[in-house]
Amino acid sequence: MSTIQQLSTYELHQLHSIDPILTPDWQPMLAKIIVQLDRDNRHLVFEKILKPKGIHYNPEIKGFRLTAPKTLSEVCQEHHITNKQLLKAVEQMMELCQTINPPPPEDFDAVMLADEIEATLTFLDTVAVNPDRKEHLFRQKARQAFLYEFAQNLDKIHITMPETLRRIDENVFKCYFKEVFIKNILQGWNFKYWEAVDLDLYNITHFPKFITQEAKNRKLLLVETKDYWFLVAPAEVAGGNPFSIRRFLYEETIANFAYLNNIVIPKSLENNAVTQKFILLLVDRIYSLDNNINEQIKKFVVLLKRCTHETLAPILKEPFSAIGMNTERTIAKRTIKFEEALTSSVLQYLPTMFAMAKQSEMEREFLFGHLATFFSEILDLIENFRLHPLVKNSFVAQNLATKIVGFNIMLQKNKFWLCDQEAKREDQVKPFLEAMPSLRQSYEEHSESMNELEQLKGQIKSYEDKKDVGGFLQKLWVKMGFGKPKYTLEDLREYQKELNNDFFVDIIRLAKEHRKAVVHLEYESDYIPNEDFRHYIIANEEKGLARLPYVLSLPEDRELFSLENIKDDVYWQIFTHVYNV
Repeated sequence: MSTIQQLSTYELHQLHSIDPILTPDWQPMLAKIIVQLDRDNRHLVFEKILKPKGIHYNPEIKGFRLTAPKTLSEVCQEHHITNKQLLKAVEQMMELCQTINPPPPEDFDAVMLADEIEATLTFLDTVAVNPDRKEHLFRQKARQAFLYEFAQNLDKIHITMPETLRRIDENVFKCYFKEVFIKNILQGWNFKYWEAVDLDLYNITHFPKFITQEAKNRKLLLVETKDYWFLVAPAEVAGGNPFSIRRFLYEETIANFAYLNNIVIPKSLENNAVTQKFILLLVDRIYSLDNNINEQIKKFVVLLKRCTHETLAPILKEPFSAIGMNTERTIAKRTIKFEEALTSSVLQYLPTMFAMAKQSEMEREFLFGHLATFFSEILDLIENFRLHPLVKNSFVAQNLATKIVGFNIMLQKNKFWLCDQEAKREDQVKPFLEAMPSLRQSYEEHSESMNELEQLKGQIKSYEDKKDVGGFLQKLWVKMGFGKPKYTLEDLREYQKELNNDFFVDIIRLAKEHRKAVVHLEYESDYIPNEDFRHYIIANEEKGLARLPYVLSLPEDRELFSLENIKDDVYWQIFTHVYNV
């Protein structure tokens, strides 16, 4: 029997990509992986990966049981939202679902349907929501419910397909819609695709050999579904989604020559000589983003891939030795080793790469697109590391994952600033160096005030001691009112609450004033490390974006927040404080 860490990269890829609504062959895929694992690791897989997806094991039938996802109507009933624009977006989604359930007699036009879906999702994502978690969470759940509901009804309708050079039929369209487009939106960073270089690194040999080299030459993305291979060109515009359903359908014709963004290979025909010839002709029509990219940036992108596989993965897969050290300290040493390797292998080179990518928009998108993929892959490494029985409840492991997510968001939202041709280097770096010193100054000021309060508490205690156990003269002076403190303990406790609250507000203000250097994780992403806390990611004050940032975890219940509890977060030094966990 194996552990999760002993599964192949491809098997882990399959495990994380399973979605019972969108993956038609999920049960045999899951059964093939589960049977390899011992009891403890099976339990971890079910608790950490499958249960959140609604998959449970039923011992009576010795099979899997599925909890259906909530409908859009059920989500709306559970949340009381007053944001009119957000409610309007949800209303549009409901109307769109109603148009296909029950299925109407007339066919739907594929292009119009794709336009409606993407326009509706864009409207939902652009609605301004309050910084509090309530509206943000509702939007997330509404998006999920809408897409699942739409996916489940998609097979019931008939769709008219446009004429395309690739000969896309209705079945291919529906497959891509559900297993690529929708899955990519719902799984986010956990959506699995391969770059051609991955096939060599991870010894994956079952992809069609006749297309592998072409995919490698053109830097294509490979997505595997039950019945098809999809080869997708990276997005060529800033912020573009390579897996857009509209992009999938689109073919640009210039001077009677059609340029493609993607192609599809039916698995049933992958060994057919005629099919292979036709596919190779189509590949020649795919625009390659890699054509005019600086060679140093290309080499750096290759470095990212090799670093993930050869340097970082082995650190987290290394077995734990049987030593008597505190468990959290043991894990902390491992995560610090990981961060040291990440810093020396990749992060220290980022400022140089940003400077190189200033030359063109294409180079910028090429670099930041691959950085996003890189951080997604190492986040996978960390999440798989957290499936180890020893690590499953580790704070420092969770903290490392949180830093990775926050750092990637920080990079992506600042890519235009970092690659601004007109900006001076020192001006680009400055915003990332100012946030943490500003926070520490505020912390020290509030700590000084807190120390003064503690002194006043001491005076009250001294006064009470004299009243109770002092000598005759001391008791007389107390009785006459001499030396009586001006404040009560209750007064000081209220002042203490105010100080804690003021610093809490200062952190929130810091995130608004230093937008480039601070990420409010729950507001700027769908990644939620712990529902009881909000997380602020703050750039390193010495190395900026050449080192991972700090993480500040603030309890949602302000009564639980204190200056003392957050001290370690404010002064954390990753490479020197191994035991400060």
